[in-house]
Amino acid sequence: MLPLLVLSCSATDEARLRTEFSQYGTVTEVFLPVERGTQRPRGFGFVTLANRDAAEKAISSMDQSQLDGVSGITVSRTGSID
Repeated sequence: MLPLLVLSCSATDEARLRTEFSQYGTVTEVFLPVERGTQRPRGFGFVTLANRDAAEKAISSMDQSQLDGVSGITVSRTGSID
């Protein structure tokens, strides 16, 4: 499994991230931290895909793309948990 860091995603939610990234493979986990007081997304999240090939495809396609009206989101590797 390969976790990905997704930056500039403050206008989305976990379900939307799961839907978008599932185009590239099986999403095993989505974590979108929220502010304690407002419960609004903090602007970054983590999406874990089942295999490296799916993660690489997601990075190639999603990095610097637009998501929910936010242009230039960043999608990158955080490390490997194999």
